Amino acid sequence: MGSLRRRALGPHGEAGGPALYKLLGASRSEVPVYASGGWLVPLDELVQEALDYKAQGFRHYKMKVGCADVREDLGRVEAVRSALGDGVEVMVDANQGWTVKKSIAVAPRLLEMGVRWLESRFPRGITAVRRRYGRAPRSRSWRANPSSR
Repeated sequence: MGSLRRRALGPHGEAGGPALYKLLGASRSEVPVYASGGWLVPLDELVQEALDYKAQGFRHYKMKVGCADVREDLGRVEAVRSALGDGVEVMVDANQGWTVKKSIAVAPRLLEMGVRWLESRFPRGITAVRRRYGRAPRSRSWRANPSSR
């Protein structure tokens, strides 16, 4: 393995040389992370949790949704969004608790609130989605295209 590594990396791959990621053109020294929580707890606890994560320096917060009434979910997202202000991105995880129909209906409202991440929006029955809509998302997460606004 050592001989193969030396051939692939050349003298820079040896100990003491520049790190390989720098040689390959790395442009970041940090990776964005997010805090995750927001289980279906009372609203005041949810908002406090989000504010606590913000105080710790997190700039992305992923919260769970999945109330029986989607209006309650939207109210919870709106409360967290309002409490955190513009400095923190709010992300949503439906934990596969929404139907395809509900996901399609709710996504535009989330966009209006500034939510750009909707994860696990419906059960893994992706074949049914493909049958109905002719295609399915490539991943279980949905990320809004910022240029579409």
